Amino acid sequence: MQKTYKTWTWSRQGWVCSTPAPTRNTGIAESGVPYRAVTCPTPTPLVGDDAPEETEEFHRLMQVSREALDLSLADVALMTGLSVRTLHRAEEDAEYRPQAATRQRLSWFYGEAAWLPVGYHVVNPEHDEAERHAAAVEKAASFLARCCRAPYRRRATGATRALTWLILGGRIGPFLLLSSLVPPRRRSLPRAEEPQLSSDEERELGFPERAHGEVVQHEGGTVQSFVRVASAYARALCAGHRDACALLRHASDALSAVTDDDLAYVLGLSRAEIRHELTRHRQHEWTTGRPKVAGPLWQVLEVAEESPEWETAATPLVPDDPPDDLPEPTRLDDAVTWVLAHEAEVAELLDVSLPEVDARIQRSLHQTQVEILASLRAAAKWAATLPGDPTRLFAERVQRLCGGGTDGTRTVRGLGLDPEVVATVVDLPGLLQEAVAARAREQALWRSVSDWIEQPLRGPEHRDTTPAHQLTQALLSLLPDPPIAEAVCLAPTQAQAVIETLGPQFLPELSTDADRGRRFVLGALRDWLQRHRGRVLPLRAMAEQRRLALHTGVSAALAGRGEESTAGKMARALFLSVSRPLPTPGRVLAASEVQTRVRTGLPYFFPMKMSTADRYAQAQRILHAAWQSRPAR
Repeated sequence: MQKTYKTWTWSRQGWVCSTPAPTRNTGIAESGVPYRAVTCPTPTPLVGDDAPEETEEFHRLMQVSREALDLSLADVALMTGLSVRTLHRAEEDAEYRPQAATRQRLSWFYGEAAWLPVGYHVVNPEHDEAERHAAAVEKAASFLARCCRAPYRRRATGATRALTWLILGGRIGPFLLLSSLVPPRRRSLPRAEEPQLSSDEERELGFPERAHGEVVQHEGGTVQSFVRVASAYARALCAGHRDACALLRHASDALSAVTDDDLAYVLGLSRAEIRHELTRHRQHEWTTGRPKVAGPLWQVLEVAEESPEWETAATPLVPDDPPDDLPEPTRLDDAVTWVLAHEAEVAELLDVSLPEVDARIQRSLHQTQVEILASLRAAAKWAATLPGDPTRLFAERVQRLCGGGTDGTRTVRGLGLDPEVVATVVDLPGLLQEAVAARAREQALWRSVSDWIEQPLRGPEHRDTTPAHQLTQALLSLLPDPPIAEAVCLAPTQAQAVIETLGPQFLPELSTDADRGRRFVLGALRDWLQRHRGRVLPLRAMAEQRRLALHTGVSAALAGRGEESTAGKMARALFLSVSRPLPTPGRVLAASEVQTRVRTGLPYFFPMKMSTADRYAQAQRILHAAWQSRPAR
């Protein structure tokens, strides 16, 4: 049987097989596939049923790669910052489960494939491709879900338009392509911290002191670094050293890390003044000689030299001094127009399935859209409510709602959206018109409450043909003490039916807040009382007037009169309806007529909402008071 040999080459991608054609038990590790298929690392003859010996000691590929690079465990420990014991366990312990930081350092040094054990590994390309595809979809969906959050949008400088098109326009593909154009964030390499200044050195530099001679330490890190670098630059410049320019750039970087309060407190200078001086040194024309170390900054640092010409030639301080030579941040918004114009071509450039990503993110995207539209509707409602031009007020509120700002004394954080894109995607005029129409219906309902209060016995005219008056009648009927007569109050079932039919038309919140109607009519009632201070509700005034009339009728009935008035007829019936009838001079009534007069007269003389027993009790009290006050014979 002919033997086949494999040759393995180490790279940052892992161990790569250079066999001309893949064999049955092995596969070639490619750079774009997760390192699931790495096999033995040495030239080994491959036979039919070749399998690793059970007596072979376990070790991972990182040991083979370390030996191939002729490195010891101590060398790797020096390069990775891990201990020799940790490296030994990682290479030879099959049960070792390192922490995330340890695994990250070893993967950075060896590659992710180094964690695989030495031996044969069968490759399943379809399974690897499915895993890679699922991981890409999960990564894209997680990133888009993070973009849907308002705090993330507010911090996304230069990507406001792209995020607005993603959330309100549903353009997932263009946004994913735009995001892939942004370079990844560079992780800052660990830097050795410079030793802090001693107390004597701080006193020599003029640092302030607390009581008992203790030097202030809380500004130490950033201020001391800038002072040290700026002083070193001044000394190197005066000595003519070549590293002066590098120290100048380092001083500019150190200045960016210091706060304005620390600069003013420790050095007595503003950031603009210090940056202006450093910019003069950086932009100086060296053909005329080196820049001079003269001015307030160098005097504070106690490294200044005498140069009146340099101080005299100082240009005025520009308030908006541009920042040091910093690269402009990448702006996704600059490429939005082009990407949207080529959306079909963009979808072909992505390595993820947009339908799968859309299915994963649709719920979060829909929830975010609902929240944003609710905020826009609230802004339109307030614009329609406030006095002034609704169109202008709504435009101002949309600007403030998207980008943040101040609304009087209230600070608005903003939604992190682009107002122009919002106006393109969302029908803002339609929202405003809907809010204005809803405001008009709400005002009509508000006025109808006053109409019912003014006409509590029969209600306003055309109440049956006006939907606002019908809804008001139903809402007032459900109050425990309504300002309308009980004769015009609807039954609870009938009132609920009217509210379910007409309520959403005038008060859309009734569908989710059943108590909204009660609060509305109580607010309108309170407004009527404030506008008519000192005036009793018409229903209460009418009830008091009829109660006095009934008292007068009782007195007339006792005297044998009263049949010519409604109150007299009611009083004669009441005298005959008590448990021990009290006959009155004059006409004698039949029992049926007494019941008819009492049944129809009680709601008339006591129109407020109460039970029949309560009305009859109040009538008996009036009879008793009149009987007690009758003239003695």
